[in-house]
Amino acid sequence: MKAVFLNKTARAGAVVLAVAGAFFTTSMQEVSSAAPKIGYPADNNNECTDVQVQCSDNLSAFLCRVNGTSGAIAYDKDSDNNCIQPLYRP
Repeated sequence: MKAVFLNKTARAGAVVLAVAGAFFTTSMQEVSSAAPKIGYPADNNNECTDVQVQCSDNLSAFLCRVNGTSGAIAYDKDSDNNCIQPLYRP
């Protein structure tokens, strides 16, 4: 009797794990699809410099900076070469 019960619960557990694994794999693919954004530090006139930094435009608690956690804040460049919108650390 115990063997029958164990056999049935093992099959049900395997199905539950397979479904959970499928959802987990799908959610991980959605997270990694964000493309990096190139950021530029601004000079005193709010014009972008030539220094490029890997950033993200996804909202985060940390701003993207030239030297990782220190240095000038990196901004998104508009068509007039102005740095207005700050970017976030990837």
